[in-house]
Amino acid sequence: ADQEANIVMCVVAAPENWEAVLAGIKNIRLSGQAPVDTKGCEKAGSLLPPKERRFAVLISTMMSSQTKDEVTHAAVERLGENGLLDPDAIVRTDEATLANLIKPVGFYQRKAQFIKEASRICLERFGGDIPDTLTDLLALKGVGPKMAHLVMSIAWKNTQGICVDTHVHRISNRLGWVFREGTKQVVC
Repeated sequence: ADQEANIVMCVVAAPENWEAVLAGIKNIRLSGQAPVDTKGCEKAGSLLPPKERRFAVLISTMMSSQTKDEVTHAAVERLGENGLLDPDAIVRTDEATLANLIKPVGFYQRKAQFIKEASRICLERFGGDIPDTLTDLLALKGVGPKMAHLVMSIAWKNTQGICVDTHVHRISNRLGWVFREGTKQVVC
């Protein structure tokens, strides 16, 4: 089943002041860096060759759910220090060792399982690279629509959609830019 079909959005006319609000948000962001600016998934494997970097981005993104950027970044660093930013190395590593290295990432035991499986699939189906389509990324356990779009954009430099997480959704609702069916803000 198409995972994206579960999301129903109602788009309304943009508020007249949307440009001023956006400028204000950009101004606030200039005042300092957020953890995502220095430790987000986009930074994973930034010094690695393209194929290895794509894999690091996928693994980082898979660990990022329900986890602060600093924690995910540290886990990626530990994997790199142990030679585990490579699908073949991960497949050869036992799951308990992998889980221990990514701990305290949220749901680290489950994510270790998903990362091992994704690594195996990358080796078997993609020659050690990562999937290059949304469909193939979404077929990996532990990868949802937001993650798939993020990986496509960062790893493949192919933006096919907008990465909407709970924070983007909440802020967009508060600004009156969009409304999700079933929320208290509005019924479309």
